[in-house]
Amino acid sequence: MPSSPNSPSSDDNTSEVGRLKRQVVALQDELEEARGSRTKRSETPVTRGRGIRRLITLFESLDGLIAEADTRILAEKDGVVRFRDQSELKRNADRTFESYELLLSLVPPFKTLIQTDADEDTFRQYTASLQKGANDARSDDVRRIKEEIAVWLNHNNPTATPLSPKSRDNRGLQNDVTGRLLCPIEHKWDDEKNRADMQNAVIDISQDFFITCLYKKGTADPSDVENGFLRSVLLLKTFCAVFTSPTSSEDLEEPEDDVPARKKRKTSSQKKATKTNVAGLLRMEGKVTPRAIAYAAVLLVFNLTDATQWTETYNGFNFRAFYNFIVDFFEDTPGAAAQRRANMLLTWWNSQVFQDQHAPTSSGLKASQDKLLAQRLQREQDN
Repeated sequence: MPSSPNSPSSDDNTSEVGRLKRQVVALQDELEEARGSRTKRSETPVTRGRGIRRLITLFESLDGLIAEADTRILAEKDGVVRFRDQSELKRNADRTFESYELLLSLVPPFKTLIQTDADEDTFRQYTASLQKGANDARSDDVRRIKEEIAVWLNHNNPTATPLSPKSRDNRGLQNDVTGRLLCPIEHKWDDEKNRADMQNAVIDISQDFFITCLYKKGTADPSDVENGFLRSVLLLKTFCAVFTSPTSSEDLEEPEDDVPARKKRKTSSQKKATKTNVAGLLRMEGKVTPRAIAYAAVLLVFNLTDATQWTETYNGFNFRAFYNFIVDFFEDTPGAAAQRRANMLLTWWNSQVFQDQHAPTSSGLKASQDKLLAQRLQREQDN
C-alpha cells in the first residue's frame, strides 16, 4: 500500500529507531548509577574508552576486535575449522577475541548496542568515540611516563647528564643510563665491545624481550629468564604512575620477593587523596591484570628509547609483539606448573600495587582470635 503524504519515510523510521536505541543506552547508564554500580560522574563514550588501551588491548582497533568476533561467529555457525597447525595465527585470533569479550565487560553500553542491533551510523559514532578515548588515554600516559622516567633516573643517577622530562632525544642505547636498562640480559653492557656493537647495530637486540629494565635490581641469569622477570621497581613505578597516581610511585623502592615495595609513611597525619584514581574508575578492585602489566611494560621500554613519537616499531623492536609476549606470559602458559608461576607473579603484583587490600592477616589478630575463642569455649563448658 502506498504511503500517504503524512506517513513517515523509511529514513525517518531509521532515525527514530536510532534515537530510541541511544535512549536505551542512556537509561541503562542511569540505572547503573542508581544501583551504585558505576562512579557518579558524567561518562561519555570517550571517557569510557579511556580504559581500552590500558586494560584490553594496546594496539588492536575496535574494528579489528569486532571483525574477529563476527568471523568467529560465522565460522562456528558454518562448522568451519579456521586453524589446524597454525598455532601462532590461532593464538593471535584467540587473543583478539578475548579482547573483544573484555570490551563487552568494560563498556556495557557497547554490549547493549551489539545486542540491540543498532543502526550503522549510531554504532559507528559510538565506536569512533570509544576509539578516540582509548588513543587519547594512551597519548596522555606516554607523555606522563616520559616525564616521570626522567625524574626517577635523574634522581638515581645524580652524576650522569640529566635526562629532559620533555624529550626523549638523549635517551636510547647511546645514553649509558637508558642503554644499560634497554640491554637484554643475554649481553653485558659493561663490556666495551659488546656495548659498542649494540649501539652500532652489529649485535641485533631487537628480537630479545628479556630486557634489564624489567628485572628485579636490574640483574638476571640468562639461563633462568623467569627469575626476577617483571619485578623491577621501574616497572612498578610506571604501573602506579598510570593506575594509582604519580604520587603513589614516589615511595616505591626496590622490592624483595616477599616484602612490599612501598615504604611506610613516616607520619600518619598525611591526608589520603580523595580523588578516585584510574584503577578505581576502571573498577580493577585491587587486582592487577596481565594486560595492565603489559601496557606498563611497553610504556617503560618505549620511553627509555629516543623515539621522537609513538610508533609500533622502532629500530626493529616490535612493541606490538612485545606487548603480546607479556600478555601470553600470563594467559597462554604451556602447562599447570607455568600457570602456577604466572599466578604467583600476579599475586605478588597485587600485594605490591594494592598493598592495603592484600595485606596478610597479622599474627596479633590471629593470636587474639584464638585466645577469645578458647575462653568462650571454656565458659560454655563451665555453664
